[in-house]
Amino acid sequence: MNLRPTSVPPQRSFVGSLAPGALRTWSQRRRALTVVVVSLSAAATVSVALLGNPFLLQILTIALLNAGVTVALAHSFGFAGMFNLSQGSFYGIGAYTTAIALTDLGLNFFGAILLAVLVAGAFGVFLGFVATRLRGDYFAFASIAFTIVITQAIVNLPGITRGGSGFFGIPVVSVFGWRIESARDGFVLAAAAFVLVFTVTRAVTTSYLGRAMLAVNHDEMSARSMGVSPVFTRVIAMTLSAASAGLLGCILTTTVLFIQPNDFAITYSMNVTLWAIVGGPTSLIGSALAGGGITLLQEQLREFADIRLALLGIIVLFTVYLRGGVITLPSRKRRGLK
Repeated sequence: MNLRPTSVPPQRSFVGSLAPGALRTWSQRRRALTVVVVSLSAAATVSVALLGNPFLLQILTIALLNAGVTVALAHSFGFAGMFNLSQGSFYGIGAYTTAIALTDLGLNFFGAILLAVLVAGAFGVFLGFVATRLRGDYFAFASIAFTIVITQAIVNLPGITRGGSGFFGIPVVSVFGWRIESARDGFVLAAAAFVLVFTVTRAVTTSYLGRAMLAVNHDEMSARSMGVSPVFTRVIAMTLSAASAGLLGCILTTTVLFIQPNDFAITYSMNVTLWAIVGGPTSLIGSALAGGGITLLQEQLREFADIRLALLGIIVLFTVYLRGGVITLPSRKRRGLK
């Protein structure tokens, strides 16, 4: 009889399983980087081909900004697990802060973008602390209430925000002597902002902080036992989502030169969340493709409003059935995941 003790494989906790190699192998990182480079190259090619059509360039600019706002939602919604329905509010806060800074305060572009990020981030800190007190559906309702409050404040403070008629008279800005005047200039600036937000979001979500967000999302007790603070993690996640959206809102103001409250109403925040669900809440590439692609699709179907809404509803239902996002389905099938 063999009495020698058999070796028992060590058990790994959930937090320990979130090592960098467990999240993404080198080949997957390289493939993701390739997709990003190809996508940016395609966008640059399209922009060059459409230089003579300012309207199409404007649509592509909005699509890029929507893609960036959806990617930024990954911090709070995808990784930290907070059902955030207020991303559009932070986008609007950044846009209106920039308009006020450029028009009333006389700041330049860099001062305006810094102020937009700080103000949006401060509101993100506030909502992050709310998230530490509320969970699930209750936080979703709180984020909806926050969005409604921000929208109503914009409408009912005409002395500051110009009210419901919109913010006119925003001056043209200069970036190191380069004046953002044409649709091509706005597209280039929006593309640069998207790359910045995507790069920062990817760096955060693949770092220790990103693994801490996942740990708090999946098993808060295990996260606490490993020294992860759920309060700090949730507040940081919401702040990063808010600050990134605020930065993109600044770019929107400087490229469009006109904003109105309806652009940041509750419907826009819900659309951003739906785009993230379709692309995959934790998939940055999927979120970007869903946010930008559905924006372009909706623009093409603008004359068929009923069909547009029905098509979006079908996509969302299909996504709920698949779990994990439509765009990420091929990669999950290759890995044998459902």
